[in-house]
Amino acid sequence: MSDPPGLGSDVLILAGEASADHHAAKIVRALKDRGVATFGMGGDRMIGEGFTAIRHARDISVMGFWAVLKHLRTIFAVERALQEAVVARQPKVAVLLDLPDFNLRMARFLKSRGVYVIYYISPQVWAWRASRVETIRKLVDEMLCVLPFEEGFYRERHVAARYIGHPLVEDLAEKPALLPLRREIGDAPLIGLLPGSRRQVTHRLLGTILDAARVVLAAEPRAQFVLPLAGTSTKELVLSTLARYPDLLPRVHIVEGRSQEVLATADSAVVASGTATLEAALIGVPFVAVYRISWLTFQILRRIVKVSSVILANLILGEPRIVELLQGDMNRDRIAAFLLSALREPRVKAEASETRRRLLAALGQKTASDEVMRAVLARLPAKGTS
Repeated sequence: MSDPPGLGSDVLILAGEASADHHAAKIVRALKDRGVATFGMGGDRMIGEGFTAIRHARDISVMGFWAVLKHLRTIFAVERALQEAVVARQPKVAVLLDLPDFNLRMARFLKSRGVYVIYYISPQVWAWRASRVETIRKLVDEMLCVLPFEEGFYRERHVAARYIGHPLVEDLAEKPALLPLRREIGDAPLIGLLPGSRRQVTHRLLGTILDAARVVLAAEPRAQFVLPLAGTSTKELVLSTLARYPDLLPRVHIVEGRSQEVLATADSAVVASGTATLEAALIGVPFVAVYRISWLTFQILRRIVKVSSVILANLILGEPRIVELLQGDMNRDRIAAFLLSALREPRVKAEASETRRRLLAALGQKTASDEVMRAVLARLPAKGTS
C-alpha cells in the first residue's frame, strides 16, 4: 500500500545557522530534482531551493549560555511547531545539521515517532561534552562526518559513522575566480571583514574589527574594506555600529552574502571563528581568526574544551597554521598588525597558499552533499510501496 500524497514521503531537515543553511540548500535541491519534498527549519538559501520552512533558522540563531536562557520561550515554541509538523507529515527520514542542543532533543522525539535520523555535520563532541556520545548512539541512526578524524572517534565509541568529505570542498576545490568586487573597487588593497553570522557574535566583534580597520587605514591610506552580511546576521546592527566610524564609512563596502567572493578577492581578511575560517583557509586568503565571548562562558568553556585550537584548519592539519586571537588577545593592534603583514610580506600569502594545499589533501575529494542525498534516498520507500 502506498503512502497518501505528502504523507511520509517528505524529508525533515533541521538547519539553524548560515553555514548549515548553505550546505543544506544543496541537499534540498538534489532531493527536489528527484521528486522529494523537504520541510522543517532552515534559512533563505534552503527556501530559495523550494524548502518549506515551518520555522526560519533566524528564530533560534543564538549562542552562549545567557543568550540561550533569554530565548528559551522562543526556542521551545520552534520545537513545538516542528513536532506538530512531524506529526502531520509523518516523515520517514530526518537530516539534522549541527546545532546539538536543539537537534538532539528533536532526535529523541523523532525516534519516538519511528523516524530514521541522519546527523550531518557532527556536534563537536570530540572537543567538549563527550558525554553526548551516549545520547548520539541511542538516537542517531547514521552520523555523516565532515572532518576526517571524526569517523574513528565515533566508531571507537560504537556509533554508526562514516566520513563523507567536507561540503566546502565541493565549492572550493577549484579556487574561486570571482572578480566583480575587484572591478567595483579597483586595484586598492582590499581587506575582508567577516564579523560572524550570529547577532551576538557580530555585536561582540565588530567594534574591535573596525578599530583595527582604522589602524590599517592610517598605515595604508588606499585600503578598502568589504563586509559581507551573512544570512542570519542583521544589517541594522552592522549599519548602526559602522555609523560610529564616520571616517571609515566611505571605505567599508557592505555586500549581501558573497562571502566566498570577498575572501577570494581580498588581499587579507579578519574572520570570526567558525565555519568561515575553514572557508577562508580553503580559498587561500591570508587571514586572522578572532573570537570573543562573555567572561563567564569563557571561564566555563576553558575548563571543559579539550582541543588545542578552535580553528578547524589547525585541528585538521595538526598544527597552528592559522593565527587565532581569542578573548583578550583579540585587540585592535594585533588584528591590524596581521592585516598589514599580509599586505606587505609575500611569505604570509605563500603560507596561506600552502595551508590551502595541505587542507585539500587532508579532506580529499568526496562529494558530501551527494553522499547525504544517497543516504536519504536509501531510507525512503520506493514509490508504490509502504
